Formats: sequence, structure tokens, C-alpha cells
Amino acid sequence: MTTMNPADTSTWLPLDGLAPGFDANKAPHTTALSGRQIDLTAPNGTRIAHRFADAEVTWTYSPGEGDPTAPASDTDAYEAFEVDEDLFFVQFHHDYLPNEAVSLVVDLRAGRVLSILSEILPADEKGRTRVQHHFGTATIDGTAPSGDEPHPTTALIGRRVEWVYSTEHAYEHVY
Repeated sequence: MTTMNPADTSTWLPLDGLAPGFDANKAPHTTALSGRQIDLTAPNGTRIAHRFADAEVTWTYSPGEGDPTAPASDTDAYEAFEVDEDLFFVQFHHDYLPNEAVSLVVDLRAGRVLSILSEILPADEKGRTRVQHHFGTATIDGTAPSGDEPHPTTALIGRRVEWVYSTEHAYEHVY
């Protein structure tokens, strides 16, 4: 019997080796957010304005109290997927910071957003993966938020899911 060490990454494909055909089963991009402006406010007062066109989002970042991120604004290509009525998964990469990607779960009905900032560290750091994820919550300005704000959960712990990305790429995820 062969034993595998999941921490041994020497046999893993490099990230650029995953790209060809990896998105064959991806849902179609929706333009349902096109023409909308969605302004977010985080608990610390950080504000982010998003203006959506068909394939680009123009955003303005205004840091709140204790936020070390500098004010910024730019326009980036984005993809949006309508997960349910008024519930969207949005993702884009910053042109001005190519090591960062933004994922947003936008719940227009509840007036809430979960943001995930993915960052690729410039170099290996002992005990850390090169890709770091920073989670945050915000409310949508002009709405009365309802329900619980997004929060950590253990609901997936113990589950196994096979994601079939294409005919060449199928991966089992164990939570």
C-alpha cells in the first residue's frame, strides 16, 4: 500500500499547469449587476464603492478607523455569478496589485456582503502558505441589513465533495 503525504507538494502541478481547461464547467457570467452602484461599509467604517458595467467594476476604497490600507481607486475586469435571486458571487483581480484578488458574496436581499481578499505572499514564509485569505463583512449602504452577518461555521467539517472543473480536472475536497 502506498502512503501519500498531502504536505509533500513536489508532485503537485504548478498553478499555471491547472489553467488549461480548468474553467470548462464554470457557470456563465451574469451582467445582472451592470449599471448598478453598490456601496459597502465595514464595521470599522471602511467604505468601498463599486460601480458595475458589463465586464468591469470601478471601485473606490476609503479606509476606516485603524485600517492600514491606503485609499485607492481603479477599474478591474470582473466576473459575477447569480447564485440565487439577489445573491451574487463576484470576483476580480486588482490591476494595481496583481498579487491580490477579491471575492464578494453580495446578498442584495439581506443587505450584507462577505468579502474574501486573497493575497499571494512575495516569498515563502516558514509555517505559512503563500496564499493568504482575509475575510471581512460589510453592509450595503441604503439598505436595512437583515439576518445574521456572515460568520465562521463548521457546517462543512467532515464533508467530502468532488468538484469536476473539466474533463481533465476533478478534485476531491475534504473539509
